[in-house]
Amino acid sequence: GLVIGNQGKNFCVGANLGMMLMEAQDDNFFELDMVIRQFQNMAMAIKYADKPVVTAPFNMTLGGGAEVSLPAASIQASAETYMGLVEFGVGLIPGGGGT
Repeated sequence: GLVIGNQGKNFCVGANLGMMLMEAQDDNFFELDMVIRQFQNMAMAIKYADKPVVTAPFNMTLGGGAEVSLPAASIQASAETYMGLVEFGVGLIPGGGGT
């Protein structure tokens, strides 16, 4: 199996939405589509892996961090985990597989 975790301050606080906005304003939709598809493919690789994948989220686990955790076979979250799909708060639909 595989355990996904880290020793940082937070598990993952997601993508830089400001950068994504700038790419969209510059009409770089090919690049945005490529990044989103790669993230979606990673999420599906976690979900359909031959071996069980476990995530160990802790502290802030937002946006893409939550979307990394959701397809896992098991989530072993810390008691102090704050997890959510915060894209909704700025009018976006989560694109990495969390919907």
